[in-house]
Amino acid sequence: MRGHGASEERARKVAEAISLHLNVTVPARLGAEAHLLSKGVSLDVTGRRLHQIPAATTMTKQAQLRTQSRSALLHQLGFVKLIKGNPLGAPPQMNRHAIASLR
Repeated sequence: MRGHGASEERARKVAEAISLHLNVTVPARLGAEAHLLSKGVSLDVTGRRLHQIPAATTMTKQAQLRTQSRSALLHQLGFVKLIKGNPLGAPPQMNRHAIASLR
């Protein structure tokens, strides 16, 4: 990052965020960058807290709006079912429903 004009402080924060995002939980007190990166990665990888995102921003809606996007391709390949079937981070009632819908 330094080679692209970022300050030493900014480069340090980004490096720290990348290291910390491997933890299950990264509190905001460790830096906004690390906290938000962790939240995004846990959503991307495990579908954690997917139930808290409004329907208008889900992959299905994006696939409908942008038919040539990566979201559309992943939707066509069944990625949404994989996310819904992942029990990590979702309320128990959602897990049972999501798993039942895959059967």
